[in-house]
Amino acid sequence: MRERSGALGVQEGSEKTSEICVADLTAVIAAGDGRAARLIYGENKAFLELAGLPLVAHVALTLQSVPEVSSVWVVGNVERLASIFEDAALRAKLCKPLFLLEQFENLYQNAWQSYRHILGSSAWAADSPIAATETNSPRNAMRTDEAAASRVTRFVREMFARDPQPANLSDTNLRVFYLSCDIPFATPQEISDFLQRAMKLAAPYVAGLVAASSLAAFRARECEENLSRSRAEDAQSISKVGIEPALFGVREGRFRQNNLHLVQPALLPNRHYIEEFYENRHQRDWREILRMAWKVLCSEEGSPMLIFSYLLAHLALIFDRLHWPKLAQKIRTKISMHDYEVAFSRLLRAPFRMVVTQVGGCGVDIDDEADLDAARARYAEWRAQQTKLAEALHGPLPATSSDAKGIAPILVLEASN
Repeated sequence: MRERSGALGVQEGSEKTSEICVADLTAVIAAGDGRAARLIYGENKAFLELAGLPLVAHVALTLQSVPEVSSVWVVGNVERLASIFEDAALRAKLCKPLFLLEQFENLYQNAWQSYRHILGSSAWAADSPIAATETNSPRNAMRTDEAAASRVTRFVREMFARDPQPANLSDTNLRVFYLSCDIPFATPQEISDFLQRAMKLAAPYVAGLVAASSLAAFRARECEENLSRSRAEDAQSISKVGIEPALFGVREGRFRQNNLHLVQPALLPNRHYIEEFYENRHQRDWREILRMAWKVLCSEEGSPMLIFSYLLAHLALIFDRLHWPKLAQKIRTKISMHDYEVAFSRLLRAPFRMVVTQVGGCGVDIDDEADLDAARARYAEWRAQQTKLAEALHGPLPATSSDAKGIAPILVLEASN
């Protein structure tokens, strides 16, 4: 593993890690359909089927084999989520407690409120006076013994929520692992590698990236189904099936954010900006790009560097779309990974770091109808390819609770009427 020198700097590497950090992390899958969410074929991405399973189920199952993750939360429409995870065949594969939390109004609130509910759930799980002993208490619902096999328990979500206490280091230091619901090609090794290296960084926000070269396997090629058709067809009419994720360029190369975020929410004073930058991540309208830049420039000390990087990155993307690669590359040389880290650290008023993973599956999310069609056409091929690459780079993962027999409980946290 290699790390850039200095207080800040992107961390990258592909060597098998011999020193494993012990972790007990809670994973939160963002499956809401708020204002920043894109509908595909009129449907929330979480519930789109791929290879017989909704996308959100693919991600939840992958997390069962990630050794650093001890429990899984899914934030979204709890009635629809419950109908998915109550399926007997799927439940049999869940070995970590699963919490289904009713969504809030936007991505930021989903992330912050899930943190508040995780804090509250720790009181119920602990041996404390609040952890009541009656049959329908949250404490009993969170047990992972054989009796959990048929248990899906519902509670009002407000029972779990509480604010972090600044004087309580357990609250302020709590790390939450956030990830998207639409990354069906993620592997446990890729996620584990990200978490292991992110936990070693002294930063309350660590974001994952993947290099463009790691995404090459997902690019369009002639689909075998179409190639088997009559060779008399015009070659121009033969479909090409693939996913071409949007990339951003810097001096070190071209990258894509890989939908993995390890965060200490209580230590981010300006965490609200994350929602705004997320909503503008695919922005092509210069009026909206400039509006966002002006807003940050007028409100935050030290933000000119961020605005400079933000505008240059969008300009390079535009030149890439216009097929002017030389001009795009010239612009990218003006920005480095370190510049981004410093700028976002100032914006968030807390250290921000980035980790580059070598397996590409987490960087391929289902953004539109074309992506979904491509994933359906090549699912088996891409899934096998990512699994083989992950094992070659990182080896087998240590045994986790997913290797044991038993079914974990499901807790549904509903909104109060």
